[in-house]
Amino acid sequence: MPQYTTRERIRRLDSAFAAGVFEPFIRDLRFPYYKNFARGARIDFTFPITVITGQNGTNKSSVLKTLYGCCQGRSLGELWFSSAIDTIVDPEEGSTRFIYSYYDDEHEVVAEVLQNHRRRERAGGPVDPDYWETSRPSKNDGMRLNAREIRALTGRTRWEKIRKTCTLIDFRSELSAFDRFFYHLPLRPNSTFDDKRDFIRARATHLQQALINEGDYERRFGHGSWNIRYQTLSAELVAVINEILGKAYTSISLLHHNLFGFAGSTVSIRLGDGTNYTEAFAGSGEFAVIMLASKLHEVPEYELLLIDEPEMSLHPSAQKQLINHICLVTLRKKLQVVISTHSPSIIEEMPRSAIKTLYSNGDSIEILQDCEPGQAFFYISPSHVQQRRLFFEDRLAAEITQFVAKTERDQGYANQFTYHPLPGGHSAIKGKFIVSASQSGSRDSFYLLDGDQTPPNGHIDPISIPESDNNQLDNIIQQQTLGQRIDFSQNSNDPATTIRSKRNYLGFYLNHVHYLPRQTPEEILVENSIAPDVIRHRAVLGNNYKEILHQVAHERLGKVAGEETTAEEIFIVQRLVLAELPRRNPDYMQILQILQDILDQPL
Repeated sequence: MPQYTTRERIRRLDSAFAAGVFEPFIRDLRFPYYKNFARGARIDFTFPITVITGQNGTNKSSVLKTLYGCCQGRSLGELWFSSAIDTIVDPEEGSTRFIYSYYDDEHEVVAEVLQNHRRRERAGGPVDPDYWETSRPSKNDGMRLNAREIRALTGRTRWEKIRKTCTLIDFRSELSAFDRFFYHLPLRPNSTFDDKRDFIRARATHLQQALINEGDYERRFGHGSWNIRYQTLSAELVAVINEILGKAYTSISLLHHNLFGFAGSTVSIRLGDGTNYTEAFAGSGEFAVIMLASKLHEVPEYELLLIDEPEMSLHPSAQKQLINHICLVTLRKKLQVVISTHSPSIIEEMPRSAIKTLYSNGDSIEILQDCEPGQAFFYISPSHVQQRRLFFEDRLAAEITQFVAKTERDQGYANQFTYHPLPGGHSAIKGKFIVSASQSGSRDSFYLLDGDQTPPNGHIDPISIPESDNNQLDNIIQQQTLGQRIDFSQNSNDPATTIRSKRNYLGFYLNHVHYLPRQTPEEILVENSIAPDVIRHRAVLGNNYKEILHQVAHERLGKVAGEETTAEEIFIVQRLVLAELPRRNPDYMQILQILQDILDQPL
């Protein structure tokens, strides 16, 4: 097992990031006019590792390519360029462009770099139709400093690109020499071999020679040569690969060669029984992990590391181990890492600050920042959402909570929960439903009681109760339930089982029971409402919140004196009052914090 779990390494990364040890660091990326991103779409990088996710066609890989073009010595034009059949269409006014920022340590200010796409023509030189120019700041794009202010600081009219090296790894293109030749390339027309297998058998003898000699190999012929560069991975690196893949390799060698007519790599793996095999007998996931681990080992400090779809051909458990190792290398080498992925196994390992979700609103691509994993899954594939079940005393409490989740966040956030009012009120919840959930070990059930059920001294952790006080468990439970006695008589024939049931009940109460703000859900509506009729009845009826909403419903529905207003009609008007409440009021924020606490608790 790794020395630290991913969660522990994330905590260490968070602390190191807060201390500023990852500078220079790209802080944000903005798209004033870029592909089909919504105008002004933005990604903030607030954690050393960023996960870009979303359905196919939402420009995840484009974000990685754009970041590649942010670094000195790199250009987006190397990866994104126009042709006769694919053109980069600039707007009528201005150009296709993006902006990114970083902290300029020399001048102690945040620098914003504007990159514009344009056609570049030089006298006597080649025409570059896809030149990305570092341009003067654009006021229309909301850049902070103008050219004159930048010149006063730096002597130039625009900021330089960030001084940071960059590596882009695309797992989809991480093919071994064998796979690339055998599955994707034809034999040359003038080949003396009738079959690819015979060709590979003949060239494999040269690989065998390099392995026997454990060194580089060269064979000259005519006007060319076959070359093999031999590399043995360290024992530490082999141990990392074994951890990721769940294997027991004793040694791994890489052979970089041109034996198949192109520059490629072959992996030779040795097992404990002395067996050797290459990627021809291994899975594509094995080769990809070995190559990624070796590249991570070679990456210099402070690198911008861009990884496209690392989950390719990997089992979910291997994906989790891989992200754990990426966290370790990021911390050791102070890297900035951006990963494009669809993988729930990778996303659910990451903190909110790391997850950015791209989604289509029909006309353009929007960016959702700082997502919960379940929120991201909603936009990738709703079937992957692990929902928490929320239970309430009545349907108004459930309605308020669901409304807050949708309006203060979004549908994806709200979809991480299901909302269930229960019959019988708080006494049934405490005496029946929580008893059942606590004994069954339910981890996805949470109970949001009205605020008037809050115990004055908070919750009690059963771990803090010594075994010598087991005879006091009934009294302690009554403190939690505000005097309600809980019946554990079904276990009375076995005292040890009864004690365990009571402790389980307290433990469940500690972690799975929460309290809504104010005394009742009706109070939440009335005290936050700015509707004139609600305020008027509040002045007359005081704190009789149920009656206030009853009278409001009676009036809004045009009822005459003496005409009955049904519970269903009152609930309809309660929903209308809820929709009218000011956003982000303190009660809403308290409910959001409860939901966040529930999401932070692993299932």
